Amino acid sequence: MDRVELLEAAARADGDAGQRRLGEMHGHVRLVPQALVEPVQQRSAAGEHDAAIHDVGGDEMDEAIINHIKREYKLLIGQQTAEEIKLEVGSAFAMKEEVQAEVRGRDMLTGLPKTVILSSEEVRHALEEPVNQIIDAIKSTLDKTPPELAADIMDRGIVLAGGGALLGGLDERLRHETHMPVHLAESPLTCVAVGSGRSLEEFDAIHRSSRARGRSRNGSRRY
Repeated sequence: MDRVELLEAAARADGDAGQRRLGEMHGHVRLVPQALVEPVQQRSAAGEHDAAIHDVGGDEMDEAIINHIKREYKLLIGQQTAEEIKLEVGSAFAMKEEVQAEVRGRDMLTGLPKTVILSSEEVRHALEEPVNQIIDAIKSTLDKTPPELAADIMDRGIVLAGGGALLGGLDERLRHETHMPVHLAESPLTCVAVGSGRSLEEFDAIHRSSRARGRSRNGSRRY
């Protein structure tokens, strides 16, 4: 399987329901995968389990930068500027070489243009709250994960997707916090859509497989 195996596996397992959930995920999830609002049924080789989804990602990071600059410098900037700051000097883990960025905005006191200098360390501090929310959500999910599925995750690792996954050092921060392998999807911005498309291409096979599994479970003995 490739990087979008998590989405495709969910769709294969649930058939029609899986397709609907993929649509929901495309609209809500920004990290892990495209981050972690409703339970989504997923099945692995270990069996059927719930996967928590939390709507925290790139937009929340941009908002954290905007609020930090407004609070510390009384400077107003837009979301596009905040996103540029995040991509250029933002990070979730200490950088080997800290950098700076020149930020232009409107002074809240005078209404005139104003320029300030932000360090990557300062931006990292501003992003701590949304990053910690992501980390806490992942830890909470892993804590509730059955041992068999946890072994699968330890073997395959956690895959980051979506725009928020492009935050520098996020994969390294998660490796440090969870002590598990963490990988960045090959195409973070498009892999969720690509995975959904591939699932739709195999819709008939997914539906047949789901029905076969249902008949198999209904006919199995319980001990």
